[in-house]
Amino acid sequence: MKPLKSSPGTAAARSGPPGTTPAKQPDPTTDHPGNPGHENPGHGDADLLITGGPIITMDSNLPHAEAVAVRQGRIMAVGTAEELKGLAGSQTERLDLDGRTLLPGLIDPHMHSSMVQLNDWVDVSPMSTPRADDVFTALRGAPAASTGWVLAQQFDPSITEGHPVLTREVLDRLVPDRPLLVLESNGHIAYVNSAALTRAGVDKNTPDPPAGRYTRDEHGKLTGRLEESSALGAFTKGIPFVTGDAATARIRDLLWHAAGKGVTMLHDCGIGSIDGTADLAGLQATIDADSPVRYRGMLVSTAYDAWMEMGLRPGFGNDLFRVDGIKAWSDGSNQAHTGFQREPYLGTQSRGSLNYSAQELARVVQRAHADGWQLGVHANGDAAIDVTIDAFEQALKSHPRSDHRHRIEHCSVLHPEQIERMAALGLSPSFLIGHIRWWGKAFRDRLLVVLC
Repeated sequence: MKPLKSSPGTAAARSGPPGTTPAKQPDPTTDHPGNPGHENPGHGDADLLITGGPIITMDSNLPHAEAVAVRQGRIMAVGTAEELKGLAGSQTERLDLDGRTLLPGLIDPHMHSSMVQLNDWVDVSPMSTPRADDVFTALRGAPAASTGWVLAQQFDPSITEGHPVLTREVLDRLVPDRPLLVLESNGHIAYVNSAALTRAGVDKNTPDPPAGRYTRDEHGKLTGRLEESSALGAFTKGIPFVTGDAATARIRDLLWHAAGKGVTMLHDCGIGSIDGTADLAGLQATIDADSPVRYRGMLVSTAYDAWMEMGLRPGFGNDLFRVDGIKAWSDGSNQAHTGFQREPYLGTQSRGSLNYSAQELARVVQRAHADGWQLGVHANGDAAIDVTIDAFEQALKSHPRSDHRHRIEHCSVLHPEQIERMAALGLSPSFLIGHIRWWGKAFRDRLLVVLC
C-alpha cells in the first residue's frame, strides 16, 4: 500500500460545501512553520481573522475572547480584537460573527465508518418503529435486495415498546420465502430466518465459530439468533456491500453530516471491520480527496498480521487522516445479555461471556502494546472490565511505557475499585453518554443487578 499523499490544507481550512472545490491551501506537511526542517513562509499574516461575537475557548486562563486568528488551518492567536488586528494583512479573510457565538469543534471519540454499509437497510430502530407491531409490519413489508436478501438494522428490543423477541419461527412467519437478517443496534447480535440459515449453509450440526455463537434452544435447535461478528460472517458473505464510488459517496456524506453538527474530528474505532485492509484504502482516498473534518482511527486487532505486513506503524498518516491505535474486543453488549458480568442478568442465570479467553486477550494487548500502539479494548460488563484491566496491567508490567494513552471502550458497568485500578495504570474510560440517555432505565429496571 502506498503511503498517504500530502493533503492540501487541513480540515479547519476546508469550509466549502459538498460539490464545491476548496481553495488551494498551503500543505501543512511541508509548509507549516512548526514542522522541523522547514522555514517559515514569507509573511506572518493570518489567513482568517474571526471577530464580532463572543468566543468560548474552554481555556480556564482565557475563557472568553473577542478574536481568533487562523493560519494554514491552525489557530495562531486568541485574544482581544485590538490585540489581533495587527495579524491581518491584505490577503486575510475576515469573518464577522455578527453576534453569533463561536465554540470549539466537537470530537466524536468512538464511531464506525463501516456502518455506512447499512444506509439502505430497513430501519427498525425504536425511533422509527417504537412498538413491537411496528417492527413486525416493517419487516413483513420490507423489499428484498438484488440478491434476494431482506436486510434490516437498528433493532433494539431492550427499549422498543413490547420488547419484541425475534425467534426463527417469528421471522419465518414474517418473511417465509426470502432470506432475512435483522441486525441489532449494538452490532453484536443479529436474527435470521430459516431461508437465511439455508442460504448460509448453517444447520444444527454446524459448530460455533471462534468468538461467536449460533444460539440453540434446549433441544439443540437453532433459534436464529447470531452472537458476535464471527457468527454473522457466514451470512454477510451473501450480502451485497457497496464498494468503489458508492462506498466513497457514503463516507463523504457521513463526513459532511458530522461537520454540519459542529464536529471537527471523528475517531473510528474499527477500521477494517467490514472489508479488512481494503477499508483503510477506501477511507484514505475519500478523506484525502475532500473532508471537512480531521479523522483518526484504530485498526481492528483481528487483522493485526495484515496491518504489520503492510508496514503500518503507530502514527501512520498525516494531519488530516492518521491511524493512532489498535481496537480489540473482550465481550459483547449488555443490552443483548452478551456483556460479561460479575452477576447474572436480571431474571436469568446468564452472566454473558467473553469473546476471547483472558489469555487470548492478554496476548493481543501485549503484542500491540510492545509494538508501540495505543489500544482501545471494548469492554461493557464489569467482569469483562476486570479481565481487560488485568491484560493491560500485564502488558505495562512487562513493557513499561509512559503516556501510552490506552483506553477501555464503553466501560458501561464500572465500579469504584476498577476506576482506582485504571487511574493507577493510566487507562482512560471511553464512556458513551448515549448508554445513559437511551438505555439507563432499561439497565436499571430490566438488565442489571448492580450498577455501582
